[in-house]
Amino acid sequence: MAAQIHELLVVPFDVLLSETARAVAEAQAVLDETSMRVQEQLDILTAQAIADSGDEASGLARFQVDATWYHIPEVELELKMAVSMEMKQETRTDGRSVFTPRLRSIPFNSKVKNLTNLDAEGMSRVTARIVTVPPAERAALEPGEN
Repeated sequence: MAAQIHELLVVPFDVLLSETARAVAEAQAVLDETSMRVQEQLDILTAQAIADSGDEASGLARFQVDATWYHIPEVELELKMAVSMEMKQETRTDGRSVFTPRLRSIPFNSKVKNLTNLDAEGMSRVTARIVTVPPAERAALEPGEN
């Protein structure tokens, strides 16, 4: 039964959060890449329309069409889970033992409920928000700096 429970996402909580954040970042990257491809195609079509009509913009070129950009502004997680603290013992190179606390979690769902005797009343509710922030300003390079 322990192997079945482990299969059900018994992971350190930091891994659960970091994997969620990675999934959000990957989804945003796919949205960005799609918009970039569409914009490149629109730019090519616009350039062709201008080349075909001379200096005066006609057809698509006169509309100055831009791709739509989609943005994931926020992801909110609310998980009902059993949470436990585990002390992991490690031995340093000098032979001394070090104990590191590790938060472990099991999401509470029907499969976990059927395989264990966990009770919904004993569960913790964990909420987390992943939000976008504006990019940091880049420092301007002085001429000759690389």
